[in-house]
Amino acid sequence: MVFATAVSPDGRIQARISESGEVGLSFDPGVYRRYEESALSHQLERLGQLSWIAYDRARTEELRVALGRTVEEFAEDLRRPKDKQRQRYDADLAAIEAEGVSPSGWLRIKARGVLHWRVEIERGALRALTEHEFLAELETALRTLLAGRETQITLIKARHYDLGIPRAWRDLINDPGRNTAR
Repeated sequence: MVFATAVSPDGRIQARISESGEVGLSFDPGVYRRYEESALSHQLERLGQLSWIAYDRARTEELRVALGRTVEEFAEDLRRPKDKQRQRYDADLAAIEAEGVSPSGWLRIKARGVLHWRVEIERGALRALTEHEFLAELETALRTLLAGRETQITLIKARHYDLGIPRAWRDLINDPGRNTAR
């Protein structure tokens, strides 16, 4: 079920996000072959921003309705100052850096927070890949990025709000090269 949608600035690429955060992308018919790598990278970077703004708005509206608040009441709740712990938590979330690379290495997506996106498409990728192949590569890179982001969010929650995850496990995830055996 589609939860939120967004369209690239040029109006030629669509993103659909499910309630679980799965993303589907599509091009207008015949448009894919007209792009050059740099122009498509720019459109996808902006689409990343626009998609997560749409997703956040949909989640916020869903929360407002679930709480039984009017638009005005909910807006007032959001304007209230946050405590120091919540400010630190929000800052940590905004600083999350995640990366996803496509299986073939043609695409690399980087994100800091949810508003700073970088999409790198190797030169020649658009000639080498069909539209279907490109979208599969892009969606795989995006899933990898989002999975890494979710892991980091869990660790941030564990650090700020005790989730019962043993510290040794958190340390191992934060530094996989670390040998904890003695």
